[in-house]
Amino acid sequence: MKDSFVCPDGEQILISDCLLKCRMDEVCCSEATRRLVSENRPWGGSASPSMAGKGVRQAYLEYTNNFAIKPTDQIFAVYGTRHHAQKEEVMEDHGQTEMSFEDGGTVDLYDHKKQDLWDYKLVGAYAVSKRARIDIEGTGNRYKSGKRAGEERTRKVFKGWAVNRTDEWALQMNYYRIKAEREEKPVQNMYIEVTIRDGKEEWYGLDRKVYVIPIPHVEDEIVIQTYDLISYGINEAMNSGITPDVCSEEERWEGRKCKDYCPVWDHCIKLEGLTKKEKEDISKHKEGK
Repeated sequence: MKDSFVCPDGEQILISDCLLKCRMDEVCCSEATRRLVSENRPWGGSASPSMAGKGVRQAYLEYTNNFAIKPTDQIFAVYGTRHHAQKEEVMEDHGQTEMSFEDGGTVDLYDHKKQDLWDYKLVGAYAVSKRARIDIEGTGNRYKSGKRAGEERTRKVFKGWAVNRTDEWALQMNYYRIKAEREEKPVQNMYIEVTIRDGKEEWYGLDRKVYVIPIPHVEDEIVIQTYDLISYGINEAMNSGITPDVCSEEERWEGRKCKDYCPVWDHCIKLEGLTKKEKEDISKHKEGK
């Protein structure tokens, strides 16, 4: 569970101590933000909709180990919550409301008239590009010097969406759909509105900061089985004390996620049984080291 913050100078401080008094000359963010990002959710026995795509090993290590986070890295989660609340408020009089389910989970908006489900995400451009179809096209111009002199310059061009049926966003939205239908709220379409937060859309051939992504229908059996396997894996590990197998390459983002985005990577890499490639992935920096 989160028990410490990483300060701007790299030093760690217990969250409880930080909330009493900041150890830095200047605070990195407000006390309200630090309190919001420090909240922990205990394991309740079943996987939440947002756990699709998170490896069972990562989830287990987060529930059973203390770890530190940078509060400033969590700021977009705070903004996202406010972002959702504002949209819910403005759409409440137009037949769209946030929907909380009896057995847990909340989808951002349900359109009672069109019977559509909507989720809002504030994410990096890379996450959006993973769901996009990006083509490489020639520009008609050529390099005039250097090693590539004479070669045609190319650019990345957005051509539409290619959301895989096993994609974590597709599984999450379909899990919401199943929950809604169980409560006799039919669903015709599912959409995710993404806002790119890091300004890197041009790096990946994207040309807008906001996109609406249509989500494909995934069979109930596949969705339920996915979440049942996550829940089973965590419960088995909790009961036995045996750490689950390392996350898959897809869950590790082919090495991008581990050291730079996984809060328990240092616990993971100390464990036995990792292959050479898995150790290399877990040790990678986003700079490619």
